[in-house]
Amino acid sequence: MIRAAGAHLVILDATVPHRFCEAQILPQLVKYLGESAQVTPEVYGELKRSARGNRFAGLRLLEVVGWPKVTDVLPPQLRVEFEHLRRAAQQPDDPPTKHIGEIATVLMAKHLNADLIILEDSLGKRLAQKKGLTRISTAQLAVEMVVYDALTEVEGLVVFNLAATNAGASVFQERLKDRRLGDGV
Repeated sequence: MIRAAGAHLVILDATVPHRFCEAQILPQLVKYLGESAQVTPEVYGELKRSARGNRFAGLRLLEVVGWPKVTDVLPPQLRVEFEHLRRAAQQPDDPPTKHIGEIATVLMAKHLNADLIILEDSLGKRLAQKKGLTRISTAQLAVEMVVYDALTEVEGLVVFNLAATNAGASVFQERLKDRRLGDGV
């Protein structure tokens, strides 16, 4: 299994920083993924908008530390596919920005030959699988970070529950055990 911290290029969706911000441990995420983490301009815009409000005010740290790097915009040949996918996913009552982060993240990850993509959205998961990308969730990242001592078990459980919708401590402990066995840690 690929380790996020050992990857050369990791493309993140907005959910990852959002969950770590909610858990109030965003600096640990920044330190763990370091220079390998990148987001698309669409995701960066989403993070900046979120940082303006009180709920995700902690995201302002990202601008201060200049993390993560922002990719270039999608090249013209991918803009056509992006628009096609966006229109296909759009429901009548959806805001026009719905799904743009996930779609751009997947397309850019494929374009840049990213080692890993971290996202949650079901549309994003399907697209990543279709494009043959290696993907993990924020909950899986939290487990990895505990296994490699980048988070305490308490911190990891908080992020895990935020990302996995309160899956609980027993599920978290099972995932830790599985990851430790799988990685030989």
